[in-house]
Amino acid sequence: MKAPDNSVQLVNSGPEFFNQLKRMIDEAKQEIHLHCYIWEDDEIGISIFQIIQKALDRGIKINILLDGYGSSALMNSSIIEDLTAKGAEVRFFNPIQKGIRFVAGRRLHQKIVLVDRCKVLIGGINISNKYSGKKDIAPWLDYAVLVNGTISEQLSVWMNDIWEKKFIKSIRRKIANIQRRKTIVDKTNWPIKLIVNDKYRGINQISNAYHKAIRNAKSEIIIAASYFLPGMGIRKLLRHAANRGVKISILLSGYSDIPFFKRASNYWYQWMIKNNIQIFEYQTSVVHAKVAVVDSKWATVGSYNLNHLSEYMSIEANVELNDELFADQLRLSIFEKMQSESFQINPSDYIKYKTTLGRIGDWFSYQVIRILMRLFYLLRARAVELKSFGSKK
Repeated sequence: MKAPDNSVQLVNSGPEFFNQLKRMIDEAKQEIHLHCYIWEDDEIGISIFQIIQKALDRGIKINILLDGYGSSALMNSSIIEDLTAKGAEVRFFNPIQKGIRFVAGRRLHQKIVLVDRCKVLIGGINISNKYSGKKDIAPWLDYAVLVNGTISEQLSVWMNDIWEKKFIKSIRRKIANIQRRKTIVDKTNWPIKLIVNDKYRGINQISNAYHKAIRNAKSEIIIAASYFLPGMGIRKLLRHAANRGVKISILLSGYSDIPFFKRASNYWYQWMIKNNIQIFEYQTSVVHAKVAVVDSKWATVGSYNLNHLSEYMSIEANVELNDELFADQLRLSIFEKMQSESFQINPSDYIKYKTTLGRIGDWFSYQVIRILMRLFYLLRARAVELKSFGSKK
């Protein structure tokens, strides 16, 4: 199918994202390919299923791949049975329970919807009421990107190889070749490309992109991060950037759905303060975003968290954009959240109110999370290479 004119649009979590998703499904002409980490059978989840059922009634081919841990509640649900009865192909990636065995392995953490191989919605937003919000409850803060055009060829290859269990290192060459041939360039000559991570298969494009962007930063780095626990490499690059005079601002959750992880993130506050990194804690809802802007020129949006789970254990997908207009738009959105809906950590106040006992608690939380990440990494490394899927539903 001939791709429409190349275009890109920033999409916010909440009604904006889910209205766009529903519109894409309604307008599908041939096929829908969807990968998602969490799909809940709540109000918003059921509404998406109902729209997919209508698409199946129109004869649309639909493939859905859900993570076997994040979406485990749906594995034996009537919702999935109804979809498969209408002709949808539904699979669960690496279920944690296989018979009587518990399996800890890689996770399918990417969130992608590809329609008719020409329209893409990609980001960090799961299908759940948490990301939709309600009348009196703000949605979790997150972003996605709506892309029309030839990036869909990259995604089609990537998603299909995961679907067909083609976890081979040649995927790296295949994706790289497509990127060289099919980097999107519109009338203003800005490029956008798919970058992916699957450390188990030696694919580190998102990690490398972050490292390169921070290393080359000249004036400003803005990051909005969930589950923030950066490794030594990122911390070193941020410290060097700060020493060069680069202004660094990071938007984090004021409160988290995983309080223990929040305490582990707090462990690095003193380090960030010492290195003149500004910390903003978002107060309106949970920060689930995984985005960054460097020098108002480079930006990335996707599913990749700045922690070892994303770097070493999960299959992740981001888009990388070298476009000043888009970077400015994303920067402004994050900056507005920092200024109007966040609390900036004051270095002197933080040192005063953070007691010795509190610091010990943060340190303990960090060490526990670090050990758990290492444990899961070792368990994953022992997983059988070609047994990543559960049975076909």
